[in-house]
Amino acid sequence: MIATRDFGLYNMAGEGYCSRYDVAKKMVEVLGLKEVKVKPVKSDFFKKQFFAPRPAFEVVESRKLHDKGFRLMRQWDEALEDYLKTYFVKNYGKEKRRGNL
Repeated sequence: MIATRDFGLYNMAGEGYCSRYDVAKKMVEVLGLKEVKVKPVKSDFFKKQFFAPRPAFEVVESRKLHDKGFRLMRQWDEALEDYLKTYFVKNYGKEKRRGNL
């Protein structure tokens, strides 16, 4: 990148796309939270409490990097699972989660 002089701000996001529902389901699955039920809801469900306007469809992607031939990030679900199993569980394991989350 430095040699090309294509400097600037680059966003990096996991490959693929998902909804917030997909992320929540994956978290519950990976953490083994059998007692937690994730239900799909429409955006309006959160409108009163979280009043920031939301587009009908939003995806974060690494477009500028892709345009330059770089595909550096893993699939979103693979990266999330890795994070949850290595960092989250280590720092916020079941015994810690019960009192703090």
